[in-house]
Amino acid sequence: MEKIFRRAVLNRPSAPAVSSQDMVNTLQGLLAATKVQGYDYIGVGSAGAKGDPVDNVDRVSAKLKVGTDISSIAVSVFGNQSATEISGKMTKLSDGSTAWVDSGPEYTDGRNPGEVYISVTIVRPDGTSVSAVETNAPAEKAAATAKAPAFNAEQLIKLLDNSAWDAAVAAANSAPVHQHAYSSPADAARDKAAKNGGAGTATSPGSAH
Repeated sequence: MEKIFRRAVLNRPSAPAVSSQDMVNTLQGLLAATKVQGYDYIGVGSAGAKGDPVDNVDRVSAKLKVGTDISSIAVSVFGNQSATEISGKMTKLSDGSTAWVDSGPEYTDGRNPGEVYISVTIVRPDGTSVSAVETNAPAEKAAATAKAPAFNAEQLIKLLDNSAWDAAVAAANSAPVHQHAYSSPADAARDKAAKNGGAGTATSPGSAH
């Protein structure tokens, strides 16, 4: 299991904002090319919305249906100044991106037995990323309603490593970053440790999930 704590600070170009509906439309369009039906979409874009309180992030989530099985997915698009911690197995992709894949039970203490998750984060060469968490439940941390998530890791990589997300990535990357771009003091400490170590890695627990 590899872990990185990434907070690249790069020059950000300007780009048009995306709306919540834009985020929904992107996911809907990608799902239309699969056998998975999406519904109950919720989008958070960078146009006319406060967005994430600490980072430049656009989001969209949906319930997924395959036959009678119900699962869910939540996709987040990050600019290259977002503080993100990623864990899992890393694979290099042909376009120069890296895919980080993690999976396992949602809980290990007996809650919601049978609920599992798959998380995939695609880190693009410019430091931006598209990340998703998928579970075999109608929402994260809910009771399992499917034997497995609708997409396996390979299918999820294909869904995320797609130019359909380019507009959202550009919008997230150009959105103003909150003055305090850390979700906790621990995040800031990890970033400082990574800089001091020079390797950009962190050993503290955590993931994109």
